[in-house]
Amino acid sequence: MQVILSHPRELARAIYLLESAPLDGTKVMELAEYVEDRSLAQNRLAFRWYNDAADQLKDGTASDKRAYCKLHFGVAILKDGTGKAADKFRDVYDRIIRPLTYEQKLELMTEPINLPITSLMTVKQFTQYLDAVQHFFSSIGVVLITDDDLFNTAMGRKKEKANG
Repeated sequence: MQVILSHPRELARAIYLLESAPLDGTKVMELAEYVEDRSLAQNRLAFRWYNDAADQLKDGTASDKRAYCKLHFGVAILKDGTGKAADKFRDVYDRIIRPLTYEQKLELMTEPINLPITSLMTVKQFTQYLDAVQHFFSSIGVVLITDDDLFNTAMGRKKEKANG
């Protein structure tokens, strides 16, 4: 089990797990520096942007923004892909989902169905998706944070080292 310590809640959980672990030599504890993988950073960044857009636009929820982006940008990226997975997605989408109304398609993008879109993407495709999301929200006046470590990790950019 891995516990990432980024909030007092996780620290309390880690302490509880340590206190309740048997002292019989069957457990090993390791404390290491956390290195976020790029796909997790991409997911976190997307959710942060959905929340930012909802907070600033005040015309729907973060879930609404996510559904819109999945339908408008994610579907196109997956359909434009190559290979068997893209062919299968394109076939199923065009046969089953494309004939639905716009409202029904949006509904499929949210719970309880939550049609997988970004979770089917490669890291490169997710980067394209984030670029499209950033361009769209920026074009309608939403201010998205793009100069922090999360953004740089998600987009595969190296952090500039300060000269000194």
